[in-house]
Amino acid sequence: MKWLLILLFSTNLFAAEDVEKSPWAHESEASVAISNGNTKSESYIGKQKTTYTVAKEIFALSGAYRKTLSEDSDTGALEESGLYWELGVRYDHMFSKYFSVFIGYKSSSDIHSENVQKDAWDLGGKYAFVKSKETDLFVELGYRNTYERNVYPNPNNSYHSVRTYAEGERRWNKNFSTKLWVEYLIDVADSEDYETNFEGSLRTVLTDILSLKVAYEGKYDNAPSSDDAEFYDSLFTTSLIAKF
Repeated sequence: MKWLLILLFSTNLFAAEDVEKSPWAHESEASVAISNGNTKSESYIGKQKTTYTVAKEIFALSGAYRKTLSEDSDTGALEESGLYWELGVRYDHMFSKYFSVFIGYKSSSDIHSENVQKDAWDLGGKYAFVKSKETDLFVELGYRNTYERNVYPNPNNSYHSVRTYAEGERRWNKNFSTKLWVEYLIDVADSEDYETNFEGSLRTVLTDILSLKVAYEGKYDNAPSSDDAEFYDSLFTTSLIAKF
């Protein structure tokens, strides 16, 4: 099987020279994978995060999109086999260099996993154990309220969860860094209903704006919304990232 990885990205490279640090920060990620040979498939992945920081306030807008086309065994045509999107907003207030509180909202959909739309509201606190030139390490603890609309005849769900999140990043030198984040959610009414999500990644800087990222993401849901849905989903990506 022959794999061809195509990295597509466009961004504004004509920004004026920095006189002072801008309150705006943008990070865009995109990748396309095409497989030909014994099987044919195409995957398109995009992510975007924009933050605006003023004094002790941080406002963030994020989004993600993933579409997969796979070959039909009977017709040979490419048909949609995966479609996921998410859109989120978040507000943080920093009380100190190390401690802040946040409130956020995220809407997502994974129609091929029987989930039409999932809406989640977050409230919690964030504490940074390490903030240095080489290392960042922080944890978040909070409350999440979730409402799921699922494909009929699966019932819609509404539940409350305790959310724990930890993230660590190590910058080994100016051109290479590694990152790992882990998220754990448990239903306050049913301890058997929990989710664990994580991602480990390597990043190599190519230019002042562009970098190459290799990542493995895993999602485990102990009580999926449908009997047909898998407990564990994983995604391996190589992406081009622009940070400006």
